[in-house]
Amino acid sequence: MAKTKRERKIFEIVVICLFVIFIIIFGAAMSLFDFFTPFKMQELTGTCALEGEEIGLEGSPGFCCQGLSAMPQVQASKDCTNLEIVSEVSICSNCGDGNCTRIHNENHCTCPEDCE
Repeated sequence: MAKTKRERKIFEIVVICLFVIFIIIFGAAMSLFDFFTPFKMQELTGTCALEGEEIGLEGSPGFCCQGLSAMPQVQASKDCTNLEIVSEVSICSNCGDGNCTRIHNENHCTCPEDCE
């Protein structure tokens, strides 16, 4: 009878170990799934524009990568009521990062959260 209890205890330990291994493998698989989301794949394959890159040109990506905004080249009045788009080319920018990046077309009209 003592052997049966010992075997049962070993069986319980093996089941717990297998469960822990399953959880670890499942967690790793989910991390890989998160990494290979469509936006990550676009960044890896170059089908989206990174910060500072242009969109709207022939042969350029059609949109900015996740977390970036397309900043058009505009002429604007001081109160931003009269916006005139100067070019069909936009530059991808990280609007909202606290830096007013003028070379990425950020200004008080296109990115007021960075450019006061």
